[in-house]
Amino acid sequence: MESCPTLHDIVVSGGDSYYLQPEHILMIGERLISMDNIKRFRFASKGLAVSPNRILDKNDQWVDAIIRVSEKARKMGKAMALHTHFNHPNEVSWITEVASQKLLEAGVTVRNQTVLLRGVNDDVATMSQLVRTLADINVLPVSLFSAETKLLSLGDSRSDSASYSITSTNATWWSELSISGRLSGLFWNLRLTSVALLQVL
Repeated sequence: MESCPTLHDIVVSGGDSYYLQPEHILMIGERLISMDNIKRFRFASKGLAVSPNRILDKNDQWVDAIIRVSEKARKMGKAMALHTHFNHPNEVSWITEVASQKLLEAGVTVRNQTVLLRGVNDDVATMSQLVRTLADINVLPVSLFSAETKLLSLGDSRSDSASYSITSTNATWWSELSISGRLSGLFWNLRLTSVALLQVL
């Protein structure tokens, strides 16, 4: 990675970084921070959605390692984030809220990636509720996926007006969600790039 100067953004996953030991989180994070070419990196984990109590466990040093890496990255002018995975608002519990607040107070950026699932979240009402529920606990929705195709990414957050680059004439569903104002203030720059958006609807 260090020998590739055009590489700037790294995802640490391996399936789920919740499985990594705290010392491995620290080792990987510190190594990435030390690379001049790496400006942003994120640890991917569904942990906040499926086991938020671990983040609150004082005897579990996993979250302490994440916080330390986040602090070190920030001091070096780099961005570290925790990417999680909620698909439905019912996945957000009061424990999730408390755990998210702990991460917020520690200065850890948390973002969410969602998979579009038939019969689970493939309607405007459910997706709107999910986005707002996550925003209320300071988990930033950034991506929507269908199968293996990335459908939606948060663009330039400095933009105040939504701009759309829609290559599919069948992108009606997400356009309806966005244009209706249901995501106003949550998504600023939306770009749909897949022709498969409504194939799951």
